[in-house]
Amino acid sequence: FDSMVAGCIPVVFDVSTLYNQYPWHFTEQIALDVSVFIPGKLVVSGQVNVMKVLSSISEEVIRKKQQAIAKIAPSLQYSIPPFRLLLNASDTTRWEPPFEDSVDRILDGMFERVERVKRNQSSGIPTRLMKVKEWIAEYSAVRIQVPE
Repeated sequence: FDSMVAGCIPVVFDVSTLYNQYPWHFTEQIALDVSVFIPGKLVVSGQVNVMKVLSSISEEVIRKKQQAIAKIAPSLQYSIPPFRLLLNASDTTRWEPPFEDSVDRILDGMFERVERVKRNQSSGIPTRLMKVKEWIAEYSAVRIQVPE
């Protein structure tokens, strides 16, 4: 997440690395908007040259992906109170972050998951259930989605 918060576009070589691993932080659609997917097996087999793929991405697409990252960046990091509130340990002033941060997302996701388990429902992770063959068909090629 640190690199995304800094505006870097992740290059993903396996579907589960980004799209299924952080379901509480962003949807698969958002993950596609902010990243470039290159199937690792195509790289290992020599069928795809990573540098050629990356250098072929237009500046406009890079800018749109960085803008999409900027929109979700606050939810990928932790908020800390202003330093002045940390100076006095006995100060009980309540501080609310100005946005929903990563901790909020994780806690909300955990609470929701517990409620689903208590009701004997699916955890909802991953959000889309597909057979392996369907995932392979969908993610067997380079994907450079342009965010809207």
